[in-house]
Amino acid sequence: MVKKKVSVRPMQVKHIDEVLRLTYEAFPFEKDQDLDKLGSRKGIVEMMEASIKAFPIAKSRHLVAVDKQDKVLGFAAVRLLDNERGRVSSSVLTLPRIVVGKYNRGGGVGAVLLNKVRDFAAREGYGGVMASVPEHLADWYTKAGWTVSPPGHIYCLLEQPHAGDDAFLPVAPPKGSGLEGKFSPIQTQEPGPPEHGYTLIASIDSGAKSDFITSWTSPADADDFLRGLWDRVVHNPSLVDVMPVMNSIILGSTADSWPDVPEEESKAFVAALAMKMTEEGAGIR
Repeated sequence: MVKKKVSVRPMQVKHIDEVLRLTYEAFPFEKDQDLDKLGSRKGIVEMMEASIKAFPIAKSRHLVAVDKQDKVLGFAAVRLLDNERGRVSSSVLTLPRIVVGKYNRGGGVGAVLLNKVRDFAAREGYGGVMASVPEHLADWYTKAGWTVSPPGHIYCLLEQPHAGDDAFLPVAPPKGSGLEGKFSPIQTQEPGPPEHGYTLIASIDSGAKSDFITSWTSPADADDFLRGLWDRVVHNPSLVDVMPVMNSIILGSTADSWPDVPEEESKAFVAALAMKMTEEGAGIR
């Protein structure tokens, strides 16, 4: 139960000093890292000012929990999900951290922030939120309705293709094949940073309509996360109707690799997959 009247709003320039104080209180080693990267406290503040003015171009946004006097009690950092090659998700936001001041913990401030992050994602048109979390907070996220992965798992996401997605594929479709722009890469995100103790993945749907198709967690090996997608779809063949072609081809080519899938479910999935491949004019290979 919240002990203080708490409001959550986007961070303003006047909140930067308090957000930095809470950040370095929770993660003291980050102060030296930020100074090494940005040269001075002034550089750190200027970077945060730019992110306030430019979201989502700047890729990140802070939401602050404040009391009636506008004192910052805690904050949540929200970021666009992008891979190392620059492909930005249009359907999922990340929650790198929630920080509550040490004198305001246990009063429900963190829970209010967590709910507002989900509301923010829905309002901005993102279908879900994923977060890296420490093991000691796994139950807290679970009680709030989030799904928490086992240790050693990564987050995997499949969404509708974006313009230019062919550039993110291992092999681009041949020009003139009619398949250009129909392939969507599987995006992955590891938990971290590990030095913060963030070793698990938590995720939740926002309820907003978006390009989101499905997400799952699996061990980091490529075969494992493809198997994770196979398991996800074989138990819900209707996903084939909205699945980009490239991933359907991958699943079709691996359909015989996991004979432990129940036969009736496998047959239903492969039948739906074959129909989609016929409609798209692409063979299963």
